[in-house]
Amino acid sequence: MKKSIFNSFLLAMSLFTLISCGDSVNNAETNTNINQTNVNEASKNDETNTNKTNENEASKTEEIKKEKGIRKVYFGRYPQTKVRDYSILAELNTLAGQTPTENNFYKWKDYNYIINNSNRSYMFYQDIDYDGDGSYDYRGVYFTKYRPSLCVNDSSITSSYQKQNGYLINETYWFRYDPIEWVVLKEEDGKSLINSNLLLDSQEYYESYGETLNEHNVGKGYVNNYELSNIRKFLNDSFYNVAFNDIEKAKIETTLVDNSAASIGQDESKYACNDTEDKMFLLSFMEVKEYYPSRALKRNVGTNYAKCQGLFVDENDGFGEWWTRSAGFNYPNYVYLFTHDARYVFAFPNSTSRGVLPACWVKF
Repeated sequence: MKKSIFNSFLLAMSLFTLISCGDSVNNAETNTNINQTNVNEASKNDETNTNKTNENEASKTEEIKKEKGIRKVYFGRYPQTKVRDYSILAELNTLAGQTPTENNFYKWKDYNYIINNSNRSYMFYQDIDYDGDGSYDYRGVYFTKYRPSLCVNDSSITSSYQKQNGYLINETYWFRYDPIEWVVLKEEDGKSLINSNLLLDSQEYYESYGETLNEHNVGKGYVNNYELSNIRKFLNDSFYNVAFNDIEKAKIETTLVDNSAASIGQDESKYACNDTEDKMFLLSFMEVKEYYPSRALKRNVGTNYAKCQGLFVDENDGFGEWWTRSAGFNYPNYVYLFTHDARYVFAFPNSTSRGVLPACWVKF
């Protein structure tokens, strides 16, 4: 059994322990060091300046959350922190085997991400149970082409944020599974509404941006229909099954999610969709306004893993942009999102560079 500082870190942080914002933990990226070699390597890494900016800005946001008395909880695990320790990287690369190519996938799984409106085999991942305890500890990522920031685009270095974030093609990157830090938004009837405190991933809402019904699921809805969206499938399948074990899944409530026009502050909208029953969901436009009333609270930083997936990160303030589940009330191909500077805008749903902030109701 390879017991390491990694295991000590996990044991020290109970997944169900509520903490106040006065605690020393600021965000999942500030408690990332595995050992002192991280500092030395980080100074050589392309991400150094971006990471410093993110840490400084995230620290400011955490101070504001402290003043507001916002509480947090750790629940579930997801790949977040980039591994920089040379010895651990060497072990992981040995365990992973050879890198994937179009003709040889070996142990690697295909993300099946989109380029030029078609699913392609160019970006892969592999999960490693490093200490043999039955749960994954690290995720490796390898890609042979840059993931375009819009599904309609071809792959190029100028149409992707991966290079800007310090991630290059034909390189293997490893990310540690860290406890997920959630903000407690509301508590009632013995359960809590929680929302991720970091942008955990970067995914498209839907792959098309067309304006007609036949652009989305054979005429069943417009491209901004949350019920039929890619992001809803991602949250309740890929994310849900990776982030939580069976015990944790049993604590997550099935929620009747309001997808009506009221969720965007309107009396009616033909682009509102049916309500859904989900384990995981995105906050609506109106929920964001309710639970994050100040500008600072709407600003979020992304994990290293999200940046590797192609998250847009503003070079000046270090914050990312993130989806709500709410369709634009008067446009068939727009979705509400919040920008790095806390403005709300409409965006095409086929953007892959917007961050994901999962939410759910949990009975602890």
